Amino acid sequence: DDKLDFAIVLSGNPNVKLVNHHLLNDQVYLCVSDSLLKLYYDNQAEELKEKSFPGADVTDFSRLPFCIHENRLGHTLRECFEEGGVIPKTYINSAATLAFQGLAASFATQMSLANRLTEIPKDINIFPVHHHGVPLSQSLALIRRKDRYLSHYSKFFLELLFHYFDELEHIHLSRKV
Repeated sequence: DDKLDFAIVLSGNPNVKLVNHHLLNDQVYLCVSDSLLKLYYDNQAEELKEKSFPGADVTDFSRLPFCIHENRLGHTLRECFEEGGVIPKTYINSAATLAFQGLAASFATQMSLANRLTEIPKDINIFPVHHHGVPLSQSLALIRRKDRYLSHYSKFFLELLFHYFDELEHIHLSRKV
């Protein structure tokens, strides 16, 4: 309704009145404590970690309790489980990340994990989620009106924003403990 100069959004259908700048393919990661993996997978935990390090299939983790958000990403992840014929044991439907406390496995995007790097406990495994052999990600974009004049300050802010997302895309987050 012409009230915003620009916005960061999950990419969707392009609008002819808007300029759409791709910012980031925001990779989705599975976060699970090592103790939780060992509790539910015992002797198979190490093998599962090795298999999942390059890319995790969520159905391989069907024994675990999960924290799955009630948002677009949560809906996508539930579809991944359903396609694999698995109903996840959902511990809680919340935006709270319980994986860091070792209570449930959870999913997070690259951007949210990168913003919490100092908070991630050392015993948390972080596996990139793959679906049909392809990394699962959300595409983030900056949108702005085509006919809107951008001030010098706006252009400088956008330059900083593009630089931030470029740096973010190069942070390596996968790990197994």
